[in-house]
Amino acid sequence: MLSVTNLTFKRGSQTILDQVTYTFAPGTITCIVGPSGSGKSTLLACLTQLYTAYEGTIRSNDLVLSSLTAKERAQTIGIVFQTWHLFPLLTAQENVTQPLMLIGDFSKEQAREKAAELLRTFDMQDYAHSYSSQLSGGQQQRIALARALGLKPKILCLDEPTSALDAGNSQLLIEELKQLKQTGITVIITSHDREFVASVADTVLELEEGKLKSTSLKN
Repeated sequence: MLSVTNLTFKRGSQTILDQVTYTFAPGTITCIVGPSGSGKSTLLACLTQLYTAYEGTIRSNDLVLSSLTAKERAQTIGIVFQTWHLFPLLTAQENVTQPLMLIGDFSKEQAREKAAELLRTFDMQDYAHSYSSQLSGGQQQRIALARALGLKPKILCLDEPTSALDAGNSQLLIEELKQLKQTGITVIITSHDREFVASVADTVLELEEGKLKSTSLKN
């Protein structure tokens, strides 16, 4: 469970997030919608502690995220960015392997075995030795998902995950997210894609000018 209480983030004199309070339940997919500049991506950056100069509290169960070590945070909450941020000089397998060794304390052999398992999960085993420039947008996203899930975070955030995907890859992502939900992970997504949101979300939150204006529950 991820609980956000009175989360406020300012940039200079501008308030980006204004007293946001919400609890994200485990095993659910929550989509955050709203116009550009409403604070959606900033909210994800605060949740994942990429931005730390905020007021308020973010907790995973009873743990305050700002008090965790980098390793503890990585094992608590992960993020897949809009542009995926794969390392271009590393192969797909190496992109998944590196965090396991650097953060997860896996040995090189253990990391390779775990990476191979994750690539199979996303049907990317045939592309293990490919570089990001050799992969389609959907394939790069699968690698980014595999990398984010390698440390088994309890919460996964995705920023505009369909922005560079065609209809076929968007549908594959919907199916992958629904499978992830069955494992009990909390999934939080920002999106402008209303059709995607309608297909995947259990709950929809709306941000407007940094304020949580409304919530709707999908039947």
